[in-house]
Amino acid sequence: AAILFKTSGIAVLLSLLLLLAAFHPKKGKIKAMAVTFAIGILGFVAFAVYGYLLDWRVFIDVFTAQSNLFYGAGAAILFSVLTNNKIVIFFTDGWMLLAWISAFIISFSEWKKERGGTFLSIAMFACLVVFLFFGSESYGWYRFPFIPFLIIFLSRFIVRLFKNPNLFVASWLLMLPLGVSVHKILGQMGFQDYVYLLRYGVIVALGVFGLDLMYSGKFLWAKRLIMLVLLIAGVIFAIREFFYFTYDNWFFVT
Repeated sequence: AAILFKTSGIAVLLSLLLLLAAFHPKKGKIKAMAVTFAIGILGFVAFAVYGYLLDWRVFIDVFTAQSNLFYGAGAAILFSVLTNNKIVIFFTDGWMLLAWISAFIISFSEWKKERGGTFLSIAMFACLVVFLFFGSESYGWYRFPFIPFLIIFLSRFIVRLFKNPNLFVASWLLMLPLGVSVHKILGQMGFQDYVYLLRYGVIVALGVFGLDLMYSGKFLWAKRLIMLVLLIAGVIFAIREFFYFTYDNWFFVT
C-alpha cells in the first residue's frame, strides 16, 4: 500500500525483508522472505494497473520523466540530510541533528545486542538507501519518513544517558538543540544579554565534571540534575520557538 502512495514506499518492503533476514528463524526464512517480496510486488502491479486504466502512454512518459530528474542532492547528500530539514527553504533543527547523532550512537552500541536498537537501525538504513537512491535533497516529504525513527532513537539515547550519566556527552549534545532554539528566537545580538548565564553554566558543569573525576561515582545526582536542567530548558525553548514563528520570523530564522 505504501508504494501506491509514493514509490519511495519501497522502503517499507525493504525494511521487512531485512528484518526477516535478521530475525526470522532459519527454518522457513527463505519462504517468509519470498512471500513478503511477492506481496510487495503486488503494490507495483497495482501501480501499473492504475497507470494502464488512466492512460498507459502518459503514465510511461511521466514515470520516465520522473526517473530522469536532476539528482539535486549531489555528493553532499548525507551532509544535507543531517544538517537541514528542508521544507520550503533551508531550515536547521537542533533536535533533528541531535537525533541523527543519537541514531549513530544507538546503532553502533546496540547493533545485534539489543533487539530494539537493531530494529531501528535496519528500518532507518532502508529509508536512507531509498533516499540516496532517489537523490531527493530538494523535497521535505522525502525526509519526513526519517523523523519517527529519529525521535525514537533520540528518546532511547536520553534514557540511556540518565541511566548511565555522562556529563561530557550530555552537556555538549543537549546544548545543541538548546543553542539552536535560543539563537533563532533571540538572534546573535539579542543573546549578548544572556552570555553570563552560559558562562556560569559552563563553570558549574566544569566543577561537577572535575569532582566526578576525583570522586568517581559520588556525584550522580549532580550530573543528572545538570542533564535534567538542560533537557527541560531545551524542551521549553523548543515550544517557545514553535509559538515564535510568524510569517516574518520564518524568513528571519531560515
